[in-house]
Amino acid sequence: MSLVNLTTSHTGDFLKWFEGGWYSVENGILKANSGDLPAGSVLATEAGGKYIPLAPAGTAPANAAISVLYETAANSTADLRVTIVVRHCVVADKALMFPVGTTTPQKTTAFGQLEVLGIQVREGV
Repeated sequence: MSLVNLTTSHTGDFLKWFEGGWYSVENGILKANSGDLPAGSVLATEAGGKYIPLAPAGTAPANAAISVLYETAANSTADLRVTIVVRHCVVADKALMFPVGTTTPQKTTAFGQLEVLGIQVREGV
């Protein structure tokens, strides 16, 4: 899956504020063959509970934004342990990464899903 990435993405660049001490972040398992994902990629989960890139035009649960990838993850044929942002933080909307072709209404939906989880999306870079 190809992601929109207009600038080089670095670990945590998309974060404007987060609660330290691992409150806002957790470790999770990124499903094998998820592609090269930059920090700030919006994630969903698959039926087995592993994290995958959000598929806004897909079916549940792959079309529901549930977290944001904290660090860049290279494609792997094996599942990867990654750090994800899951709650109580502020992120910049323009720094979040979505699959190529994601529409504005789909992004708005994803932003709303993240907000419900305590990931506040604010206008910014």
